[in-house]
Amino acid sequence: MIKKRVYMLRGITSIFALFKSILSVAFALMLKKFLEYFETGSLEEMYGQVVWAVLFLLFYLTVEIAYNYFESNFIREKIAFLKINTMNSVLKKNLLFFNKHHSGEYLSMFTNDTKALEDDYYGNVFECISMGFNLFISIIVLIYLNSILGIVSVVCSFLSLVIPVITSNQLNIFRGKYSKKQDYLTRKTKSILDGFETIKMYDVENLALQEYAESVQDVEHNNQILKFAIKSSATVGRFMGYMVFFVIIFTGLFLSVQGKITFGVLMASIQLSNNLVTPIVMGVQMVAKIKSVKNIRNKFSGAEEEQIQNGKEKRVTFEHSVLLKNVSFSYDNESAVLQNITMEIEKGKKYAIVGVSGSGKSTLGKILMGIYDQYTGEILYDNDNICQFNTEAVAKLYSVINQDIFMLDDTIEKNVSFYKSISADRIEKALREVQLSQFIDMKSNIGENGVLLSGGEKQRLALARAFTSDCPIILMDEATSQLDNENMYKIENLVLDSEKTVISITHRLVKKVLQKYDKIYIMSNGQIVEQGSFDELIAEKGLLYSLYYIYGD
Repeated sequence: MIKKRVYMLRGITSIFALFKSILSVAFALMLKKFLEYFETGSLEEMYGQVVWAVLFLLFYLTVEIAYNYFESNFIREKIAFLKINTMNSVLKKNLLFFNKHHSGEYLSMFTNDTKALEDDYYGNVFECISMGFNLFISIIVLIYLNSILGIVSVVCSFLSLVIPVITSNQLNIFRGKYSKKQDYLTRKTKSILDGFETIKMYDVENLALQEYAESVQDVEHNNQILKFAIKSSATVGRFMGYMVFFVIIFTGLFLSVQGKITFGVLMASIQLSNNLVTPIVMGVQMVAKIKSVKNIRNKFSGAEEEQIQNGKEKRVTFEHSVLLKNVSFSYDNESAVLQNITMEIEKGKKYAIVGVSGSGKSTLGKILMGIYDQYTGEILYDNDNICQFNTEAVAKLYSVINQDIFMLDDTIEKNVSFYKSISADRIEKALREVQLSQFIDMKSNIGENGVLLSGGEKQRLALARAFTSDCPIILMDEATSQLDNENMYKIENLVLDSEKTVISITHRLVKKVLQKYDKIYIMSNGQIVEQGSFDELIAEKGLLYSLYYIYGD
């Protein structure tokens, strides 16, 4: 709907830009006619022209106001469409692609870059269109009034318009550098604000401020270079515009003295020369600004490119099991993170994936969810290869509870439903199941990133979110690593008592928790080295036995 309005407003604004240009040229012709009546001494006809002049000016005022109205509406709708469409494209990308870019880059796009497009591109493009019409129509009329004046105006205008062509590439380079520096500053600012507590704890405020100040200075230095280049280009444009004005005036005066044109034609040519000077003086600067944001426009075009997955329309199901056969994986052809993983996840059962840090546990979880696709081996959902499915469809089978849980700065109710339309009764039921309803009002706000909740309450809230979803699998990735044993035990019990399939990735070894899992997979150096129940693996006195008696309970 927004896209249609954008197209409609663009067309209407372009039409009014053309009207503006026609009326501007018509004013010069009206001035010529008025002066010719003055020369002939026909006062009656001149009075009639005065009435027409007043009506003309009122009509011009109406057109100008309408143009400004539709232009401002177009810019508003276009920027809104750009932001919404870009966010839509970002949200459609898979996690692997999204994680290749720092979140600060996206923040900079939605703030700094959209502001640059609004001010330097969309704020100038219709003015350039209007000036282009003005320039073209004025030259045609000058040729009509006098061929010599027309030829002089064409030559001068052509020479003047060479300036933006010469300077545009350099301005584009300056704008690109400035945009990159803004991206970095946005990332730096976000990093400092996100790490505020840690910065205070380590007493490094001055060091953080020093890095921030250096980044700010770098940004402002590049901004100064860009502004100087734009203003220098505008200065040259003004110089060329004034040259055009004087050349046309002198040519007109010369022709008038020789009696080849009337006084009315002379004054009309002077007025029309303004229509040439303004596009040259202002147009050079505007075109330079428009061309300077080329890299930014390309950035948005790149963000909007959707990942096409041809032939992956088959519906993914999880009615029986997920089977991995000899799956291996590495990042960018580096050393293998996973090696020959073979495992089975049956519906309704509970599984733990245990290992020390760096053993490949979290990577295995992402492989199961279809986030990483550069692997060898087979992954089968109900005997159908995962390659047949859209990766997003596979990920939608999982409710993921991470160590760091994302919380909306909103109510408990909104955080449980998480953008979805879920009945209040269902949310209340989920809160009772995770034992939160008796402590917290469903309508209470939890603050930015859940700052008003304890660690245990955050985990319970995330669990309530998982319980209200239709996802058949709960994947816990070190979800309880920051909780004490008591809260960890309560959360694990809530998950294990649910009817959903559970996969828990953990390095914490608590006997009474691990004994509840149907199967435990022990990982080391990217391989599954042991599998079985807790009691079976302890009896074998293998790796789990060693880890448990070193790190357990």
